[in-house]
Amino acid sequence: MEIFGYILFLACGIGGGFWLWGRKNGDEGQLRQEYQALLEEQARLRAELEVKLEKLGEMSELLKRETSEKDQFLERGKQLRERNNLLESDIKILRDKLAEREKVLSQFEADKERREREFLEKVEKLEHSREKLEKEQHRVIREDEVKQAQILEEQTRVWNDHENAALAELRRVCQDARIGFQWFENNDLPPDFDGTLKPDFLVDFLGQYIVFDAKKSKDIKRYIPEQVKETARKCRGNDKIYSTIFFVVPRDDISELKKLSFVEEGFSFFVISVESVEPILANFKRITEYDKIQEFDPQDRENIVNLIANYDRHISFQNAANILLTKESIGLMESKDHLPEDFQNAVEIRKQNMRSVKLKESDIKKISQNLHEQRREVSKLTTSKAPLESEMLRDAQDSLGV
Repeated sequence: MEIFGYILFLACGIGGGFWLWGRKNGDEGQLRQEYQALLEEQARLRAELEVKLEKLGEMSELLKRETSEKDQFLERGKQLRERNNLLESDIKILRDKLAEREKVLSQFEADKERREREFLEKVEKLEHSREKLEKEQHRVIREDEVKQAQILEEQTRVWNDHENAALAELRRVCQDARIGFQWFENNDLPPDFDGTLKPDFLVDFLGQYIVFDAKKSKDIKRYIPEQVKETARKCRGNDKIYSTIFFVVPRDDISELKKLSFVEEGFSFFVISVESVEPILANFKRITEYDKIQEFDPQDRENIVNLIANYDRHISFQNAANILLTKESIGLMESKDHLPEDFQNAVEIRKQNMRSVKLKESDIKKISQNLHEQRREVSKLTTSKAPLESEMLRDAQDSLGV
């Protein structure tokens, strides 16, 4: 509208100027023509003005729309800037967290590498320890095998020594002029003997054979009852075998047995030591001197009864004394368990280097076959210069009731 007023004012000014100029020149016709031209020009200008005003309105409307859109864009830009600022703040927080996570990850990677190194070192040490353990186990197994072999060898030697000692004593007694029994060993059994049983030693007694078997085992308490049943089964129905059978065991093993006599399949079994062989065979020899029991002289019968009773009492007493002394010996040996461990180890090492005491067969034979020699040796122990103190001897006598 301001532009329209300005154009109208301009047109009026121009028309008035021309009118004044016409009057001044006195050319009225000319003035009318010019006036008419001015009016036409004015109309044309008014038409152009309307067009311009219309365009101006359109431009104003467009400007308003653009201004509105611009305001919207500005508002949107403001929102975007605020959002961008928030995003930048979030990005900064995320970058800080990422840096922290990267730091933690780096620390984790460093810890992981350290743990892997430590793990590999431990695996290597464990493998080294395993190899050492295997070597130690192999060494212990080898030592145990050697020890077991030595134990087996020692057991075999002890068994052989016991068997040889038992057979030697049986041969010696049977060869004694006072006894004089015929005997047979398992490698030379009599022709009329049933070969089902192969005992170590047979004594010919009034048309039958007294069986003597040397026995030795790590578990004597289980072994003897088993041997009683097995031997009785093999002897069943054999009239050549005397009804009394003797198992000769080491004296120390007797202390482990609760029973020293058994009855099985009609046979009587007695567990005896090597030292009991002579009195038993001497008793059987005494019986062979009489064809019939009715022919015994009353005094001889009394003497035989006394002899058997004394032998039985002596053997039982000797077995009881051996058992009690063995128990005391075991208790004495177990008392070392209360010593400090280094003392016990020193004792075991010292024992390994000590040899077993071996009795000379000549000394055993000299003493065992000569009663006078036995008395002399006992007398030497009871003299004032004997190694046994008189007080100890009295204590022993009191303990044994002699």
